[in-house]
Amino acid sequence: MASVYRVVGTRGAVMLPPSKSNDQTVYSDWELTRRNLERFAKHHLAGIGPIDPFDYPIQFMTEVVLVHHESNPYNHFAMSVSAPPWFGGSLEERHLGYLSDGFLAGVGFELLPELAEFAGGEINATAELEIYEDFTAIGLRVPRYKKLRRAVEDFLAASVPADQRWSSRTDLGVDGGRRHTEDHPLTTEALARIREPLPEDPPPHTITIGGIGRLSAAERATFVADGSSGETVGIVADGRLEVRNEDHRPQLLQLLAEQGVAVTGNSLAGDQPEPPAWSAELPPSPWPGDRVPTMYTVDRIGGVDLRAGRGAKWGDEITVAVFNTGTRKLWVEDSRLVAPAFVYATRIGLDVRTFGLPKSPWNLDEEVPFEVLYDRAQAHSGQEPGVDAESIFAFNVLDDLRDLVPEEVFDGEVSWVGRYSGGHPEPDDVIIAQERHSTARAMLFGGPAVDDALAACRLCSEPTVSFRAVGVDGPLAYCRMCVGAALQGVVSDRSRAAKALRLLCDLEFGGAAVLEDQLRRLNLSAAAQVAAVEVDRLMLLRFGIARRRLPWTLLLEEAGLVPDGLRRGRGMLIRAVDGHLCLSLSERQVCDFFYEHGIAHYREPAYPIDPELNPRGRRRADWLLADGTFVEFWGLPNSPEYAARMEQKRQLAARHGLKLVELTARDLPALGSIFTPWSVRG
Repeated sequence: MASVYRVVGTRGAVMLPPSKSNDQTVYSDWELTRRNLERFAKHHLAGIGPIDPFDYPIQFMTEVVLVHHESNPYNHFAMSVSAPPWFGGSLEERHLGYLSDGFLAGVGFELLPELAEFAGGEINATAELEIYEDFTAIGLRVPRYKKLRRAVEDFLAASVPADQRWSSRTDLGVDGGRRHTEDHPLTTEALARIREPLPEDPPPHTITIGGIGRLSAAERATFVADGSSGETVGIVADGRLEVRNEDHRPQLLQLLAEQGVAVTGNSLAGDQPEPPAWSAELPPSPWPGDRVPTMYTVDRIGGVDLRAGRGAKWGDEITVAVFNTGTRKLWVEDSRLVAPAFVYATRIGLDVRTFGLPKSPWNLDEEVPFEVLYDRAQAHSGQEPGVDAESIFAFNVLDDLRDLVPEEVFDGEVSWVGRYSGGHPEPDDVIIAQERHSTARAMLFGGPAVDDALAACRLCSEPTVSFRAVGVDGPLAYCRMCVGAALQGVVSDRSRAAKALRLLCDLEFGGAAVLEDQLRRLNLSAAAQVAAVEVDRLMLLRFGIARRRLPWTLLLEEAGLVPDGLRRGRGMLIRAVDGHLCLSLSERQVCDFFYEHGIAHYREPAYPIDPELNPRGRRRADWLLADGTFVEFWGLPNSPEYAARMEQKRQLAARHGLKLVELTARDLPALGSIFTPWSVRG
C-alpha cells in the first residue's frame, strides 16, 4: 500500500519532507541566479577535496527554502527556491530559481503561497544539486503535484480555521483593494456597449428546450427556443439562465418553471442585485441598481467570461470580467467595470464571493496566470457517477482501458472511471444532432462516415454517435470531449509526454520522428485494417502529448527520435559537437565554432522581462557567452515577420543594456575575427 505524504510543522516552521524519487525542475535561467547557484555548489564541493573530471556529475541532497514572491511582475503567485538562511546573504543573494507555472498550477497557485504565509515566509524543503564541470542544476525533492496538493490542503485544513483560509477571504485578495483612475479606451468602449439599449422584440409565450453540447466533463447545456419562431432565446448552463434579451428573463423563468427546469439567479420579478457597498468609491459613478447591463457570457472550462454588449463578431469581443467557478472570484479588467459586472453576474446566478483586479487596467492576461482566472481543480457539483472530484480538471477515461498506455503518462490529467450505465436527460435525436457534426473528428479521421445511431464513447462511455473510418476494422465512437482532447493533448509535462510520443511514433509512424502538426490526423491506411481497440490506444496516446505548449524539438530529443537530426521545411534539428540541439546547419556551425575555440556558451538564454517588449519573458536569444553577451543568428532576415521580431529583440537588448552580437549567413566565414575577443584557442 502506498504511503501517505504529509506536510509537517507548526505556525512559523513548516517542512515539505523529501520524496523518494521525483525531482521538480527549478528554473535558473538568469545570470544572477546562475551565479548564486554556482556559489551554492562551491560551498558543497569545498569539503570533498580534489575532483577529477571523470567524477562529474556530482550529486548532493541539500536543504533549501521556498519563498513566495508576490512582487514578481509575471506571476504574483511565483514561488522561488532559495538557499537556507544559514548560507548567508540577502534573499536576493540566496535566490536559486523559480518553480514552473505548470507545477504551481498543478498544486494550485494559491496553496504554496498560503503555506509560506503560515510558515512565516519560508517553507523548508529538500533539493538535489547536480554539479557538472561547467554548470549546476537543481531539482526540488517533492512528490508530483497531485499528491503534494492533497498534502498541503490537508495540512492547512487542520492548521488554519476555515474562515481564515485564503479561499474564504472576502477582501479583494491579491490586488490589495486597488482602484484604477487613469482613462483607458477599452473601458470607454466597454461601457458604451454595456449601456446599449436592449432589443425591443416581444417576449416568447411558449418555449421548447433541448440539449446542445458539453461544457465540461460532467455538464451539458440546454438551449431555450421560442416556441413559435424556433429562434434561440436563452441557454440553461450549470443551473443558470443566460438570455438573449434580459428584459425577457422574468417570462422565461416562469416558462421554464412550468416545464420543471430549475434555474438559479434572481427572483421572477427581475429585481436587480445591489452592487457592493464599496463600489460607491469607484470612478466614475457606480452603476445604477435599477439598470440591466447589456452583457452576455461565454462558458469556459472552469470559468465564465462576461462580455460587453449584445454579442460581437469574432475578434471584436470585449471580455470585461472572468468568473472563476471554483474560487467564485470575479476578476475584472478595470475597477470602473466592477459594478456592472457584479450586477450582471449576480443577475444570471453566479455566486460572486470576492473580486480581483490587475495592477494596471486590461492587464489580467499578463498579470494573472490562466489557471487562476479559470479553475482547473474544480470538483463538479451534481457530478455523474465515476467523476473524480479530487483530480485537476480531468478527462474521464474508462478504467478497463488503463493498460493501453504506460501508467506513468498520466498524473492527474485523466480520471480512470467505471462505465457509466445511467440515462441521459436529452432525447436521443438531440444528442445525435449535436454529436454528428464535429470538425475535430473530421480532422482526425479524414471525414469519417457518421451513422445516425446513438453509441457510447469508446473512451469515456458518454453518449455520442458511431462512425466508420478508413483503415479501421469495425465502427468507432468518440464524443466531442474526447476528440478535442486527442486533437489538443492534455499532458504538458515533457518527460511524460515524451514517453507517449515515443510509443505513438513506434506504433503509428514506424518509429520515425514527426512534426507536431502530423498528430492532427491519424495515420491509418486502407491497406492495413486495424482493430478499434488499437485506435483507442492511439487516441489516448494523443491525450498524453499537449500541442502548442511543449518545445517540440526538445520533446523529440527526449523521446529519442532525432539522433541524427530532423528534416524540416526551413532546415533541420540536429546536435552540435557539444551536444546542444540546433535548429539549422548554420546554427550548428556557430555552436561547433564556439566549442572548438573554447568559448563558453549557453543555448537559448531568456531575455529580461519587459512590460512592452517581453511581458511574459518568452523571448530567447540563440546563445549567451560567459561575459553576458547575447548572440543571435538571424536565419531569415528577408522575411518581414522575422525582421520585425529581430527589431524587437534589438530594442530589448538596447533598453536593458545588453551587449548583442548579430550574425547572418554572410558572417559564417568570418567567425574567427568576430569572436577573437572571446577565443582562447586562436
